Amino acid sequence: MKPNLPQLPLRDIHIPEPISWWPPAPGWWGLLALFGLLLLISFFTWQFRRRRYLKRASNSRLEQLFTEYQTHGDSRQLLNELSLLMRRIALSHYPRNAVAGLAGKAWLEFLDLGVAGTAAQGGFTSGAGAALAQAPYRPEVQVDIEALHRLCTQWANNLPVGGGR
Repeated sequence: MKPNLPQLPLRDIHIPEPISWWPPAPGWWGLLALFGLLLLISFFTWQFRRRRYLKRASNSRLEQLFTEYQTHGDSRQLLNELSLLMRRIALSHYPRNAVAGLAGKAWLEFLDLGVAGTAAQGGFTSGAGAALAQAPYRPEVQVDIEALHRLCTQWANNLPVGGGR
């Protein structure tokens, strides 16, 4: 015969809760931070390269316009194309609302300001660059093409490579 042993107060086996997906382990947070950092780096790299490409393309087109002028010698055509190009360059580097509505003297003053006031120093409002605003309204415009070439090239070279917008 078996001795009468007291019953032990044991409970049933409990299965743990299933592992949830939230909150992620610290390694996943690190991976997310690394992914975010890579995204930021790639965005700023893309933006920098885009600006550098725009600057190179702007300078190339400026040189092309002045080379074409050497061939055809039509200063009115040069001034019209140059005026359009300068506006396109400005629109690609600065916010549209700061550039698109400018005309006449306001446009020339904007070009004079250049980058932080260092680019043209009055060359557009009172120098050779003034012809950009006068050319569409006058049948004949006298302009120093070499000075205008230097002025526009200097302005384009002073544009910000990485910033602006």
